Amino acid sequence: MELEGRNGRFYGDSLIYELLPELAANLCPEIPYVVNSPHGGKMSQSAVEGDMHNWGNFYNATKDPQFVTETCWNLESYSRPETLKAAMGLDVEDYNERGWQRKWKERSSIALFTKFPYSAYHNVTTLKDYLRSLEIEQAQADYHALSMLRLRSSSCSGILYWSLNKGGPLFGFGCVDYKGHPMMSYYAVKKVFADTLVGVYRDIEDIRVLASNLTPNPVEGEIRVAHLNADGSILKQWQTAVSIEPGQTGRVLELPAYYGEITDRTRELIHVQWIVNGQILSEDTLYFCTLAEFAVTPKPVNVAVTQTGPGVWALELEASSVCKLLMLESNHKLLCSDNYFTLVPGTKKHVEVMVLEQTGGDGLLLTVSALDDTNVQQYSLSIRGHQPSIQ
Repeated sequence: MELEGRNGRFYGDSLIYELLPELAANLCPEIPYVVNSPHGGKMSQSAVEGDMHNWGNFYNATKDPQFVTETCWNLESYSRPETLKAAMGLDVEDYNERGWQRKWKERSSIALFTKFPYSAYHNVTTLKDYLRSLEIEQAQADYHALSMLRLRSSSCSGILYWSLNKGGPLFGFGCVDYKGHPMMSYYAVKKVFADTLVGVYRDIEDIRVLASNLTPNPVEGEIRVAHLNADGSILKQWQTAVSIEPGQTGRVLELPAYYGEITDRTRELIHVQWIVNGQILSEDTLYFCTLAEFAVTPKPVNVAVTQTGPGVWALELEASSVCKLLMLESNHKLLCSDNYFTLVPGTKKHVEVMVLEQTGGDGLLLTVSALDDTNVQQYSLSIRGHQPSIQ
């Protein structure tokens, strides 16, 4: 059946124009059904009418759209090395000699990406380093753009992160890889989509802190802000009580002209925590340079590991200097309550680690490290319930 006003025929017409509207009307009549996405405006990509697909670059995150039904920042990443090996028979250790980029292009038909505007963390010494750099870049891009839409786009009523999982080992936009490994961007997206979120940003010379509450109840707590040096020393700190109403997003603290107090952009940061009943509800970090330029002070992280069930552990992490990207990784497929985050001194960070799938033998080797820090700790854990041993 050809529908009036459209040329030719699409054989899925009845699904989109008849079946789905009927199902929506029966199952959720309170929600309007839209026959296409994006829609509205002269080019069907209007930020002021309908919904839009927020593709392209970071500029799109500043357009203050009504609703976002797709997000992509043209920054791809590939699957984890173990997935490339399982799906393609590709061993990343075979791509660590000089000129490996040519070998990679011959195998994958994909040239190297050479622009890393968010993190500047562009390490292509080996294929393994390059894959890690792409992950960092994607996570940074997703977090900055999505938090912009969540916290500073007052017209935006919602966001759909459509590209959750990769459709192939080399397909670019998903934050869960082809074999189901949660990647760095997964944890960045999870944080932005949480019911409660705190964020910090610089507006010319001012430092501003925002908070968002999407729960049905008011959230009362405290905002704590610390200006730290990379070695962990506190240069200045602030705290203020807050009560955020349901559905409210707004400014909760402002440090006028405080950017002028920063003397070394590569070694200073602002860290913000939203504390409720003594627990960290959300936290965020403002670096004054790209992630690659921030100079860490390498010191070991204090780690306490307790098994709480079969294949489940509780970690307590405490740093004595700033860890700009703390990483929990393993020979098995893991799911963590949080991962790939900034860890600052004075905070005991609690993380639950769970084995999603045993992919690396009977024992689990948990590695705790931080970006650009030579201190690496490994814990040999028994999935059946014995106490951990440090390696």
